[in-house]
This record gives sequence, C-alpha cells and structure tokens, in this order.
Amino acid sequence: MRHIGFIARLTMKLVLRSALTLENEIYGLYKSLADMLSRGPLPGALAVIIDEERLHQRFIEDIIAGRLSEEELIRTLESRSFHRPEEVEPLAGGEHEGLMPKLEALAHRERAIYAFYLSLYEKSKIPAIKNVYKFLVDQEKGHLVLLSRLLGTSPD
Repeated sequence: MRHIGFIARLTMKLVLRSALTLENEIYGLYKSLADMLSRGPLPGALAVIIDEERLHQRFIEDIIAGRLSEEELIRTLESRSFHRPEEVEPLAGGEHEGLMPKLEALAHRERAIYAFYLSLYEKSKIPAIKNVYKFLVDQEKGHLVLLSRLLGTSPD
C-alpha cells in the first residue's frame, strides 16, 4: 500500500478546505432551488443531485477532520465514484420551467469550478496533491454530467 506523508497530508487538507468553500457555495445554490419548490414535490432528479452534492461535501469534511484511515482515503480518492447519472432524467418543462435558468447558471458555475480544478491538476507536481486535484476534477465532471442530464443537454 502507498503511504501519504505528513506534508502531503497537510497540503491535502489545505487544498480540500478551499474546495469545501466552493462545495458549500454550490450546495447552498442547490438547496435554494429545493426551497423554491417547497410548495410542491421536489423532482426526483434534483433530489439525486442534491444528495450527490451533500455526499461529496461530507467526504471532503471527513478527509479534513481525519475521519478516514489512510487506506480508506487512498481507496476513495482512486475510486472516484459517487455519482449515479442513470438515476437522473431531464426535467419536464411546464411546472419546472422556472428552474431552468437557475440550473443553467449552476451548470455554468460548475463548469468554471471544473476548469479551475483541471488547471490546478495539470500544474501540480506533488503526486498526492495531484491525486486530490484529479479527484476534484472527476467530481466536478460528474456534477456536470448530472446537471446536463437534468437539463437534457450535452455535458460539454
């Protein structure tokens, strides 16, 4: 099994603390959409995405807090599989028409975050940190896939 050194682990936590700030922002935006729909049922696809965002957020919190063993941390960073795109179908127009501009704005924000992490991944020279950025890139790409399925568009 590989080992993550003290300095790499410390740097990883610093990187993830900044990532958590972005995750909290995005999660808040998704929750505000859910709050807009408080009068009616939350579309199942949107509920899946909100759940995915919260799982990602909790995982980052667990890493920062040191709640994962080194083995769990390495295995999870390498597996990179939280998303369930097969559970997300496009929202039907009509009753959810008002959500579309907000979801498109969220997709734009997610694309910007994806590009930011991709740039940091490409520039990183420390293997453990590069792996963290790869994890973040993959998570954001997964978020884009989920959103594109919800919007009925291409993830690119």
